[in-house]
Amino acid sequence: MKDFNRVFFPFAVFFLMTIFSASHAWSQSATIECTFSSAQQSKPRIYQAAYGRLHQVASAMVRQHPEQSRFSIQIPLKKSGFYYVGAGDEFQVQGKQRIYLQPGKTVQLQLNDTACSILLPDPVNTFLLQWHQRIWPLLGEHARKQQERSNMTDFNAKLESWLKEWDILPLIPATGDHALDSNLQMITQLDLVFAATSYLTLAKATKEEPTGLHAFYRTIDTKKLTKEGGVEYHPFGMKMLESLYYLKQNLQGKPFAFGLDMEERLEDIQHPVLRAELVIEALRQLKTKEGLKALKDRYGPMINNPAQQRRFKERLAIMTTRLPVQQWAVEGFSLPDTAGRIVSLQDMKGKIVVVDVWATWCVPCVAEFPSLKQLEHDYGKRNVAFVGISMDSEKFRDYWKNFVAEKAPGSIQLFAGPQSPFSKMYKIGGIPRFMIFDSTGKMLFGDAPRASSFELRLLLDQLIGKQ
Repeated sequence: MKDFNRVFFPFAVFFLMTIFSASHAWSQSATIECTFSSAQQSKPRIYQAAYGRLHQVASAMVRQHPEQSRFSIQIPLKKSGFYYVGAGDEFQVQGKQRIYLQPGKTVQLQLNDTACSILLPDPVNTFLLQWHQRIWPLLGEHARKQQERSNMTDFNAKLESWLKEWDILPLIPATGDHALDSNLQMITQLDLVFAATSYLTLAKATKEEPTGLHAFYRTIDTKKLTKEGGVEYHPFGMKMLESLYYLKQNLQGKPFAFGLDMEERLEDIQHPVLRAELVIEALRQLKTKEGLKALKDRYGPMINNPAQQRRFKERLAIMTTRLPVQQWAVEGFSLPDTAGRIVSLQDMKGKIVVVDVWATWCVPCVAEFPSLKQLEHDYGKRNVAFVGISMDSEKFRDYWKNFVAEKAPGSIQLFAGPQSPFSKMYKIGGIPRFMIFDSTGKMLFGDAPRASSFELRLLLDQLIGKQ
Protein backbone atom coordinates (compact mmCIF):
# COMPACT_ATOMS: atom_id res chain seq x y z
CA MET A 1 0.00 0.00 0.00
CA LYS A 2 1.60 3.25 -1.14
CA ASP A 3 -0.04 5.50 1.43
CA PHE A 4 1.00 3.08 4.14
CA ASN A 5 4.70 3.18 3.39
CA ARG A 6 4.86 6.92 2.82
CA VAL A 7 4.14 7.35 6.51
CA PHE A 8 5.52 4.05 7.81
CA PHE A 9 9.07 5.16 8.65
CA PRO A 10 11.58 2.32 8.82
CA PHE A 11 12.55 1.93 12.43
CA ALA A 12 11.00 0.85 15.67
CA VAL A 13 8.63 2.17 18.26
CA PHE A 14 7.12 -0.35 20.60
CA PHE A 15 4.05 -0.31 22.78
CA LEU A 16 3.05 -3.02 25.26
CA MET A 17 -0.61 -3.72 25.88
CA THR A 18 -0.49 -5.65 29.13
CA ILE A 19 -3.75 -7.47 29.13
CA PHE A 20 -3.28 -11.15 28.74
CA SER A 21 -1.23 -14.38 28.57
CA ALA A 22 0.52 -16.33 31.33
CA SER A 23 3.26 -14.84 33.48
CA HIS A 24 6.92 -15.47 32.71
CA ALA A 25 10.13 -14.53 34.48
CA TRP A 26 11.52 -11.09 33.72
CA SER A 27 14.72 -12.77 32.51
CA GLN A 28 12.91 -13.95 29.39
CA SER A 29 12.98 -11.50 26.51
CA ALA A 30 11.42 -11.10 23.10
CA THR A 31 13.71 -9.98 20.30
CA ILE A 32 12.94 -7.56 17.49
CA GLU A 33 15.19 -7.67 14.43
CA CYS A 34 14.52 -5.15 11.67
CA THR A 35 16.19 -4.23 8.39
CA PHE A 36 15.13 -1.19 6.40
CA SER A 37 16.12 1.39 3.81
CA SER A 38 18.73 3.87 5.06
CA ALA A 39 16.82 6.82 3.59
CA GLN A 40 15.28 7.55 7.00
CA GLN A 41 17.67 8.44 9.80
CA SER A 42 15.45 9.04 12.85
CA LYS A 43 16.27 7.26 16.06
CA PRO A 44 13.99 4.32 16.93
CA ARG A 45 11.97 4.63 20.13
CA ILE A 46 10.21 2.13 22.34
CA TYR A 47 6.85 2.91 23.87
CA GLN A 48 4.50 1.30 26.32
CA ALA A 49 0.76 1.98 26.32
CA ALA A 50 -0.99 2.96 29.52
CA TYR A 51 -3.89 5.22 30.37
CA GLY A 52 -4.89 5.58 26.73
CA ARG A 53 -1.59 6.86 25.34
CA LEU A 54 1.97 5.80 24.47
CA HIS A 55 4.86 6.26 26.88
CA GLN A 56 8.49 5.99 25.83
CA VAL A 57 10.45 3.41 27.82
CA ALA A 58 13.61 2.91 25.72
CA SER A 59 15.18 3.43 22.30
CA ALA A 60 17.18 1.25 19.90
CA MET A 61 20.64 1.66 18.43
CA VAL A 62 20.71 1.50 14.63
CA ARG A 63 23.56 0.03 12.63
CA GLN A 64 23.79 2.31 9.58
CA HIS A 65 24.59 1.06 6.08
CA PRO A 66 24.61 3.00 2.78
CA GLU A 67 21.70 0.98 1.40
CA GLN A 68 20.15 -0.88 4.30
CA SER A 69 20.24 -0.28 8.06
CA ARG A 70 19.27 -2.60 10.85
CA PHE A 71 18.72 -2.89 14.55
CA SER A 72 18.15 -5.69 17.01
CA ILE A 73 16.74 -5.18 20.48
CA GLN A 74 15.58 -7.40 23.31
CA ILE A 75 12.52 -6.49 25.35
CA PRO A 76 12.18 -8.07 28.81
CA LEU A 77 8.72 -9.53 29.02
CA LYS A 78 6.58 -10.73 31.87
CA LYS A 79 3.67 -11.45 29.53
CA SER A 80 3.06 -11.85 25.84
CA GLY A 81 1.59 -8.70 24.41
CA PHE A 82 1.13 -6.19 21.65
CA TYR A 83 3.81 -3.70 20.65
CA TYR A 84 4.06 -1.09 17.94
CA VAL A 85 6.87 -0.78 15.41
CA GLY A 86 7.13 2.54 13.65
CA ALA A 87 8.33 6.11 13.87
CA GLY A 88 7.58 9.54 15.21
CA ASP A 89 6.71 10.62 18.72
CA GLU A 90 3.99 9.22 20.97
CA PHE A 91 1.40 11.67 19.65
CA GLN A 92 1.67 10.73 15.99
CA VAL A 93 -0.94 8.31 14.69
CA GLN A 94 0.88 7.54 11.46
CA GLY A 95 3.93 5.29 11.32
CA LYS A 96 2.84 2.71 13.88
CA GLN A 97 2.65 -1.04 13.10
CA ARG A 98 1.31 -3.37 15.78
CA ILE A 99 3.12 -6.67 16.39
CA TYR A 100 2.69 -9.46 18.91
CA LEU A 101 5.67 -10.49 21.04
CA GLN A 102 6.16 -13.58 23.17
CA PRO A 103 8.92 -14.25 25.74
CA GLY A 104 11.83 -16.18 24.27
CA LYS A 105 10.79 -15.62 20.64
CA THR A 106 12.06 -13.39 17.84
CA VAL A 107 10.12 -11.30 15.34
CA GLN A 108 11.98 -10.34 12.17
CA LEU A 109 10.77 -7.39 10.13
CA GLN A 110 11.82 -6.17 6.72
CA LEU A 111 10.83 -2.77 5.39
CA ASN A 112 11.21 -1.59 1.82
CA ASP A 113 9.85 1.18 -0.36
CA THR A 114 6.37 -0.30 -0.70
CA ALA A 115 5.58 -2.48 2.28
CA CYS A 116 6.44 -4.08 5.59
CA SER A 117 6.92 -7.83 5.72
CA ILE A 118 7.41 -10.23 8.60
CA LEU A 119 9.94 -13.00 8.11
CA LEU A 120 9.13 -16.36 9.72
CA PRO A 121 5.52 -15.19 10.10
CA ASP A 122 3.10 -16.58 12.64
CA PRO A 123 -0.71 -16.34 12.27
CA VAL A 124 -1.11 -13.47 14.76
CA ASN A 125 1.55 -11.19 13.31
CA THR A 126 0.44 -12.01 9.79
CA PHE A 127 -3.04 -10.87 10.72
CA LEU A 128 -1.76 -7.73 12.45
CA LEU A 129 0.17 -6.73 9.34
CA GLN A 130 -2.84 -7.39 7.10
CA TRP A 131 -5.04 -5.50 9.53
CA HIS A 132 -2.79 -2.43 9.47
CA GLN A 133 -2.89 -2.42 5.69
CA ARG A 134 -6.65 -2.90 5.77
CA ILE A 135 -7.42 -0.09 8.23
CA TRP A 136 -4.94 2.40 6.76
CA PRO A 137 -7.24 3.79 4.02
CA LEU A 138 -9.39 5.13 6.88
CA LEU A 139 -6.72 5.91 9.45
CA GLY A 140 -4.45 7.41 6.79
CA GLU A 141 -6.40 10.68 6.84
CA HIS A 142 -4.10 11.65 9.73
CA ALA A 143 -1.08 11.50 7.43
CA ARG A 144 -2.50 13.82 4.79
CA LYS A 145 -2.18 17.57 4.58
CA GLN A 146 -5.38 19.45 5.32
CA GLN A 147 -6.07 20.32 1.70
CA GLU A 148 -5.63 16.66 0.70
CA ARG A 149 -8.02 15.14 3.22
CA SER A 150 -11.29 13.61 2.14
CA ASN A 151 -14.48 15.61 2.59
CA MET A 152 -17.33 14.04 4.51
CA THR A 153 -19.05 12.65 1.41
CA ASP A 154 -15.89 10.98 0.16
CA PHE A 155 -15.03 9.60 3.59
CA ASN A 156 -18.54 8.15 3.96
CA ALA A 157 -18.10 6.38 0.63
CA LYS A 158 -14.70 5.10 1.70
CA LEU A 159 -16.13 3.84 5.00
CA GLU A 160 -19.05 2.15 3.25
CA SER A 161 -16.72 0.33 0.86
CA TRP A 162 -14.46 -0.67 3.75
CA LEU A 163 -17.32 -2.11 5.82
CA LYS A 164 -18.63 -4.17 2.92
CA GLU A 165 -15.18 -5.62 2.25
CA TRP A 166 -14.66 -6.39 5.93
CA ASP A 167 -17.96 -8.28 6.11
CA ILE A 168 -16.72 -10.55 3.32
CA LEU A 169 -13.08 -10.98 4.46
CA PRO A 170 -12.74 -10.38 8.22
CA LEU A 171 -9.31 -12.10 8.34
CA ILE A 172 -9.26 -12.56 12.14
CA PRO A 173 -7.53 -15.87 12.91
CA ALA A 174 -8.62 -18.41 15.49
CA THR A 175 -5.56 -19.04 17.67
CA GLY A 176 -7.13 -21.42 20.15
CA ASP A 177 -6.29 -18.99 22.94
CA HIS A 178 -9.63 -17.56 24.03
CA ALA A 179 -8.13 -14.47 25.66
CA LEU A 180 -5.95 -13.71 22.62
CA ASP A 181 -8.85 -14.24 20.22
CA SER A 182 -11.01 -11.87 22.26
CA ASN A 183 -8.31 -9.23 22.25
CA LEU A 184 -7.82 -9.47 18.49
CA GLN A 185 -11.54 -8.87 18.11
CA MET A 186 -11.30 -5.91 20.47
CA ILE A 187 -8.32 -4.48 18.55
CA THR A 188 -10.24 -4.41 15.28
CA GLN A 189 -13.28 -2.84 16.92
CA LEU A 190 -11.35 -0.08 18.68
CA ASP A 191 -9.13 0.69 15.68
CA LEU A 192 -12.18 1.01 13.45
CA VAL A 193 -13.97 3.28 15.92
CA PHE A 194 -10.86 5.43 16.29
CA ALA A 195 -10.28 5.65 12.53
CA ALA A 196 -13.88 6.68 11.85
CA THR A 197 -14.37 9.12 14.73
CA SER A 198 -10.93 10.73 14.69
CA TYR A 199 -11.56 11.77 11.10
CA LEU A 200 -14.31 14.05 12.40
CA THR A 201 -11.91 15.98 14.62
CA LEU A 202 -9.32 16.64 11.94
CA ALA A 203 -9.03 20.31 11.06
CA LYS A 204 -10.80 20.24 7.71
CA ALA A 205 -13.67 18.08 8.96
CA THR A 206 -14.12 20.19 12.08
CA LYS A 207 -14.25 23.36 10.01
CA GLU A 208 -16.97 21.83 7.85
CA GLU A 209 -19.01 20.71 10.88
CA PRO A 210 -19.63 17.44 9.00
CA THR A 211 -23.23 16.47 8.36
CA GLY A 212 -24.81 13.42 6.80
CA LEU A 213 -22.67 10.98 8.78
CA HIS A 214 -22.59 7.33 7.77
CA ALA A 215 -25.01 5.08 9.65
CA PHE A 216 -22.03 3.35 11.26
CA TYR A 217 -21.51 6.33 13.56
CA ARG A 218 -24.88 5.79 15.20
CA THR A 219 -23.95 2.21 16.11
CA ILE A 220 -21.05 3.35 18.31
CA ASP A 221 -21.89 2.95 22.00
CA THR A 222 -19.41 4.94 24.10
CA LYS A 223 -20.72 3.57 27.39
CA LYS A 224 -20.24 0.00 26.21
CA LEU A 225 -16.81 0.68 24.73
CA THR A 226 -15.52 2.28 27.92
CA LYS A 227 -17.11 -0.25 30.24
CA GLU A 228 -15.76 -3.44 28.68
CA GLY A 229 -12.17 -2.28 28.81
CA GLY A 230 -9.48 -1.93 26.20
CA VAL A 231 -9.66 1.79 25.52
CA GLU A 232 -7.24 2.43 28.37
CA TYR A 233 -4.74 0.09 26.64
CA HIS A 234 -5.21 1.54 23.17
CA PRO A 235 -2.24 3.71 22.12
CA PHE A 236 -4.61 6.54 21.23
CA GLY A 237 -7.37 5.83 23.73
CA MET A 238 -7.51 9.39 25.05
CA LYS A 239 -7.69 10.75 21.50
CA MET A 240 -10.51 8.30 20.93
CA LEU A 241 -12.45 9.68 23.91
CA GLU A 242 -12.13 13.19 22.50
CA SER A 243 -13.37 11.96 19.12
CA LEU A 244 -16.30 10.14 20.73
CA TYR A 245 -17.23 13.31 22.61
CA TYR A 246 -17.15 15.25 19.36
CA LEU A 247 -19.33 12.59 17.70
CA LYS A 248 -21.88 12.88 20.50
CA GLN A 249 -22.08 16.64 20.05
CA ASN A 250 -22.35 16.29 16.29
CA LEU A 251 -25.20 13.77 16.48
CA GLN A 252 -27.00 16.10 18.88
CA GLY A 253 -26.66 18.94 16.37
CA LYS A 254 -24.17 20.88 18.48
CA PRO A 255 -20.95 22.50 17.18
CA PHE A 256 -17.81 21.14 18.75
CA ALA A 257 -17.07 22.85 22.07
CA PHE A 258 -13.33 23.17 22.76
CA GLY A 259 -13.80 24.19 26.38
CA LEU A 260 -14.33 22.16 29.50
CA ASP A 261 -17.63 20.79 30.75
CA MET A 262 -16.44 17.99 33.00
CA GLU A 263 -19.88 16.61 33.81
CA GLU A 264 -20.71 16.23 30.14
CA ARG A 265 -17.30 14.80 29.30
CA LEU A 266 -17.58 12.17 32.05
CA GLU A 267 -21.21 11.31 31.44
CA ASP A 268 -20.64 8.36 29.08
CA ILE A 269 -17.23 7.20 30.34
CA GLN A 270 -17.65 4.10 32.46
CA HIS A 271 -14.17 2.85 33.34
CA PRO A 272 -12.73 4.53 36.48
CA VAL A 273 -9.21 4.71 35.00
CA LEU A 274 -10.47 6.61 31.95
CA ARG A 275 -12.61 8.91 34.08
CA ALA A 276 -9.61 9.71 36.26
CA GLU A 277 -7.43 10.33 33.20
CA LEU A 278 -9.90 12.86 31.84
CA VAL A 279 -9.74 14.72 35.16
CA ILE A 280 -5.93 14.73 35.10
CA GLU A 281 -5.89 16.03 31.53
CA ALA A 282 -8.39 18.75 32.43
CA LEU A 283 -5.81 20.39 34.68
CA ARG A 284 -3.95 21.58 31.58
CA GLN A 285 -6.94 23.65 30.47
CA LEU A 286 -7.50 25.55 33.69
CA LYS A 287 -6.33 29.14 34.01
CA THR A 288 -7.01 30.21 37.60
CA LYS A 289 -6.26 29.03 41.12
CA GLU A 290 -10.02 29.07 41.73
CA GLY A 291 -10.53 26.60 38.89
CA LEU A 292 -7.74 24.31 40.06
CA LYS A 293 -9.15 24.20 43.59
CA ALA A 294 -12.67 23.52 42.33
CA LEU A 295 -11.50 20.65 40.12
CA LYS A 296 -9.45 19.18 42.95
CA ASP A 297 -12.33 19.36 45.44
CA ARG A 298 -15.00 18.08 43.04
CA TYR A 299 -13.19 15.38 41.09
CA GLY A 300 -10.00 14.57 43.01
CA PRO A 301 -11.76 12.06 45.33
CA MET A 302 -12.86 9.94 42.35
CA ILE A 303 -9.24 9.07 41.46
CA ASN A 304 -8.52 5.75 43.17
CA ASN A 305 -5.60 4.39 41.15
CA PRO A 306 -2.39 5.11 43.19
CA ALA A 307 -0.32 5.97 40.10
CA GLN A 308 -3.01 8.34 38.85
CA GLN A 309 -3.37 9.90 42.30
CA ARG A 310 0.36 10.64 42.26
CA ARG A 311 0.25 12.12 38.75
CA PHE A 312 -2.79 14.23 39.65
CA LYS A 313 -0.96 15.75 42.63
CA GLU A 314 2.18 16.36 40.57
CA ARG A 315 0.27 17.93 37.69
CA LEU A 316 -1.74 20.09 40.09
CA ALA A 317 1.46 21.39 41.68
CA ILE A 318 2.98 22.15 38.27
CA MET A 319 -0.10 23.92 36.94
CA THR A 320 -0.32 26.05 40.07
CA THR A 321 3.06 27.56 39.15
CA ARG A 322 2.17 28.00 35.46
CA LEU A 323 -1.07 29.94 35.62
CA PRO A 324 -1.19 32.76 33.07
CA VAL A 325 -0.63 36.37 34.12
CA GLN A 326 -4.12 37.80 34.49
CA GLN A 327 -3.57 41.49 35.22
CA TRP A 328 -1.43 44.21 33.64
CA ALA A 329 -1.76 47.93 33.09
CA VAL A 330 -4.42 48.70 30.48
CA GLU A 331 -6.80 51.47 29.59
CA GLY A 332 -10.42 50.98 28.71
CA PHE A 333 -11.46 50.47 25.10
CA SER A 334 -13.71 52.43 22.76
CA LEU A 335 -14.67 50.60 19.57
CA PRO A 336 -17.37 50.78 16.86
CA ASP A 337 -20.35 48.44 16.80
CA THR A 338 -22.05 47.09 13.66
CA ALA A 339 -23.80 50.43 13.11
CA GLY A 340 -20.60 52.43 13.55
CA ARG A 341 -21.53 53.79 16.99
CA ILE A 342 -18.62 53.99 19.45
CA VAL A 343 -19.07 51.85 22.55
CA SER A 344 -16.64 52.09 25.46
CA LEU A 345 -15.92 49.98 28.49
CA GLN A 346 -16.97 52.90 30.69
CA ASP A 347 -20.46 52.72 29.17
CA MET A 348 -20.88 49.48 31.13
CA LYS A 349 -19.63 50.84 34.43
CA GLY A 350 -21.41 49.23 37.36
CA LYS A 351 -21.53 45.81 35.65
CA ILE A 352 -19.16 42.86 35.49
CA VAL A 353 -18.03 42.70 31.86
CA VAL A 354 -17.10 39.52 30.01
CA VAL A 355 -15.23 40.18 26.75
CA ASP A 356 -14.97 37.56 24.03
CA VAL A 357 -12.22 38.30 21.46
CA TRP A 358 -12.96 36.32 18.32
CA ALA A 359 -13.03 36.30 14.50
CA THR A 360 -15.37 34.92 11.87
CA TRP A 361 -12.67 32.61 10.49
CA CYS A 362 -11.80 31.12 13.90
CA VAL A 363 -13.44 27.68 14.28
CA PRO A 364 -12.86 27.41 18.06
CA CYS A 365 -14.27 30.93 18.50
CA VAL A 366 -17.51 30.13 16.72
CA ALA A 367 -17.74 26.85 18.63
CA GLU A 368 -18.03 28.91 21.83
CA PHE A 369 -21.18 30.71 20.64
CA PRO A 370 -23.74 28.22 22.06
CA SER A 371 -22.03 28.36 25.47
CA LEU A 372 -21.94 32.17 25.28
CA LYS A 373 -25.63 32.34 24.49
CA GLN A 374 -26.36 30.13 27.49
CA LEU A 375 -24.15 32.30 29.70
CA GLU A 376 -26.00 35.42 28.57
CA HIS A 377 -29.29 33.73 29.38
CA ASP A 378 -28.10 32.66 32.82
CA TYR A 379 -26.17 35.79 33.84
CA GLY A 380 -27.59 38.60 31.74
CA LYS A 381 -30.01 39.61 34.49
CA ARG A 382 -27.37 39.28 37.21
CA ASN A 383 -25.54 42.50 36.40
CA VAL A 384 -23.16 40.92 33.87
CA ALA A 385 -22.58 42.37 30.38
CA PHE A 386 -21.18 40.34 27.47
CA VAL A 387 -19.16 41.99 24.70
CA GLY A 388 -17.73 40.44 21.54
CA ILE A 389 -14.72 42.10 19.89
CA SER A 390 -13.71 41.03 16.40
CA MET A 391 -10.16 40.43 15.17
CA ASP A 392 -11.25 40.25 11.52
CA SER A 393 -9.28 42.31 9.00
CA GLU A 394 -10.72 45.62 7.85
CA LYS A 395 -11.52 44.28 4.38
CA PHE A 396 -13.86 41.74 5.97
CA ARG A 397 -15.76 44.25 8.11
CA ASP A 398 -18.94 43.95 6.00
CA TYR A 399 -18.71 40.17 6.14
CA TRP A 400 -18.34 40.46 9.93
CA LYS A 401 -21.50 42.57 10.13
CA ASN A 402 -23.51 39.96 8.24
CA PHE A 403 -21.98 37.15 10.26
CA VAL A 404 -22.93 38.90 13.51
CA ALA A 405 -26.49 39.38 12.33
CA GLU A 406 -26.86 35.69 11.49
CA LYS A 407 -24.82 33.82 14.08
CA ALA A 408 -23.10 35.80 16.80
CA PRO A 409 -24.50 35.92 20.33
CA GLY A 410 -24.89 39.05 22.41
CA SER A 411 -26.34 42.47 21.88
CA ILE A 412 -22.91 44.16 21.97
CA GLN A 413 -20.53 43.30 19.11
CA LEU A 414 -17.56 45.57 18.41
CA PHE A 415 -14.84 45.70 15.74
CA ALA A 416 -11.12 46.10 16.48
CA GLY A 417 -8.98 44.21 13.95
CA PRO A 418 -5.71 42.28 14.39
CA GLN A 419 -3.35 45.29 14.26
CA SER A 420 -5.46 47.68 16.30
CA PRO A 421 -4.33 49.50 19.46
CA PHE A 422 -6.80 47.31 21.34
CA SER A 423 -5.07 44.14 20.10
CA LYS A 424 -1.65 45.44 21.15
CA MET A 425 -2.69 46.83 24.54
CA TYR A 426 -4.48 43.64 25.53
CA LYS A 427 -1.76 41.38 24.07
CA ILE A 428 -4.06 39.41 21.79
CA GLY A 429 -1.73 36.70 20.53
CA GLY A 430 -4.34 34.02 19.92
CA ILE A 431 -8.10 33.57 19.90
CA PRO A 432 -10.58 32.81 21.28
CA ARG A 433 -9.56 34.98 24.18
CA PHE A 434 -11.82 35.87 27.09
CA MET A 435 -11.37 38.68 29.61
CA ILE A 436 -13.27 39.74 32.72
CA PHE A 437 -13.55 43.31 34.06
CA ASP A 438 -15.07 44.33 37.37
CA SER A 439 -17.81 46.92 37.81
CA THR A 440 -15.26 49.77 37.89
CA GLY A 441 -13.62 48.76 34.61
CA LYS A 442 -10.57 47.15 36.19
CA MET A 443 -9.25 44.10 34.37
CA LEU A 444 -9.45 41.09 36.70
CA PHE A 445 -8.68 38.31 34.23
CA GLY A 446 -6.88 39.16 31.00
CA ASP A 447 -6.74 35.52 29.94
CA ALA A 448 -9.96 34.14 31.40
CA PRO A 449 -11.44 30.65 30.85
CA ARG A 450 -13.58 30.01 27.80
CA ALA A 451 -17.36 30.22 27.87
CA SER A 452 -17.65 26.44 27.58
CA SER A 453 -15.58 25.88 30.72
CA PHE A 454 -17.10 25.41 34.17
CA GLU A 455 -14.29 27.68 35.37
CA LEU A 456 -15.81 30.84 33.86
CA ARG A 457 -19.12 30.24 35.64
CA LEU A 458 -17.22 29.67 38.86
CA LEU A 459 -15.49 33.04 38.55
CA LEU A 460 -18.70 34.88 37.69
CA ASP A 461 -20.53 33.36 40.64
CA GLN A 462 -17.73 34.44 42.98
CA LEU A 463 -17.63 37.98 41.56
CA ILE A 464 -21.39 38.38 41.76
CA GLY A 465 -21.31 37.17 45.35
CA LYS A 466 -18.84 39.92 46.25
CA GLN A 467 -20.98 42.75 44.86
